[in-house]
Amino acid sequence: MIRVVEVREDKQVLNKALIFGGLGLAWILSNPHAIWAEAKPQAETEPQVGTEPAETEPQAEIPQNFAEWCARRESLPAAAKRTVSVILQQVGTYNCDRASETLSTITHLDLSTSQLIDLTPLQSLESLNSLRLINNQISDLSPLAPLKKLTVLDLSYNQISNVAPLKSLENLRALNLSYNNISDVEPLNSLSDLNELNLNNNNITSIGSLKSLESLTYLFLRGNPIADRTCPINPKYICQFQSETSQET
Repeated sequence: MIRVVEVREDKQVLNKALIFGGLGLAWILSNPHAIWAEAKPQAETEPQVGTEPAETEPQAEIPQNFAEWCARRESLPAAAKRTVSVILQQVGTYNCDRASETLSTITHLDLSTSQLIDLTPLQSLESLNSLRLINNQISDLSPLAPLKKLTVLDLSYNQISNVAPLKSLENLRALNLSYNNISDVEPLNSLSDLNELNLNNNNITSIGSLKSLESLTYLFLRGNPIADRTCPINPKYICQFQSETSQET
């Protein structure tokens, strides 16, 4: 019976065959496993994937003032770049240093109907007392948290659902959040100096958390699905649940 064995062309195998001659070659062919164990080179260990830490690109530092936002505007995301451009138009100069100097002294800024989404370039404008952002596309209010000198803030006609970033603005006297997507107003209960709060046309179902706002003289709540229309603040007429036309009828 003839036994066919596949023998790899390995130098050590061939050398054994040459040393032992014909008898050696016959022995190798009849005992391939013995010589293969001696001749088989060790398998190279493949490097494990993921053992080396992946290189991460360094994150760009957030600009610390408006001059830096302005200087980097060409490399900013489109929404932030738009905001910087609108601010420059408002202050009447495209010179970054001059614009920053002007913004460090002004107390009132109106950026209404400007198609704004990203408010991040505003976060360094800490001298502002009044800010109007009516009729934009704003949903994230977190960049406004550092603006603690604000007394008047108008954010009506936007896309806001989370008002939690406003709870630090304790100097606010007038706040307009009408025509948004707000359902939870509890974060506003820290704004104890508020005189006027406009929440018309949102998704608010409960206003009991606003009872701490004892300085209010006007609380507008029209166009909300509020189940219990008991005003949490005295006197009760402070709460305006319906339009004057509806009240008359």
